[in-house]
Amino acid sequence: MTDSTPTSASTAAKGAPSKKVVFLSLTYGLFFLVVLVTAYTGHLPVRYISQFQNADKIGHLLLYFIPSYLGHRLFRCHHIKRFHLPFFPSLFALFTITEELIQGFSPNRTLDAGDMVCSLLGIVVGYWLAQRQAQTAKS
Repeated sequence: MTDSTPTSASTAAKGAPSKKVVFLSLTYGLFFLVVLVTAYTGHLPVRYISQFQNADKIGHLLLYFIPSYLGHRLFRCHHIKRFHLPFFPSLFALFTITEELIQGFSPNRTLDAGDMVCSLLGIVVGYWLAQRQAQTAKS
């Protein structure tokens, strides 16, 4: 076995995640997939979203904050020991960067560095909040 396997952070509680976290994670995962499909097929309500200044950036922040928070809790705050990185948020960040780069090839999407920054910021904030709650619960 390699050192890059997920291991429990010293602040993570032992045992399975709560049913509530599992349910919310699955529900939000489905919602996230629907948003991606809707965006790639050109069916996002852009006309309504663009009425609000920076709504797109705020949307990216929230859209990526929630799964980062839920995913980190779902995986019980596991970290990749060798790299000292949180397991789920790191994988989700790689997915996010890849997905944003692929947008440059889609006729219905645009590659936007601002979107990527807001998405990654959402991942970082979601991780931070989940990790902070785990540490507080352990105290």
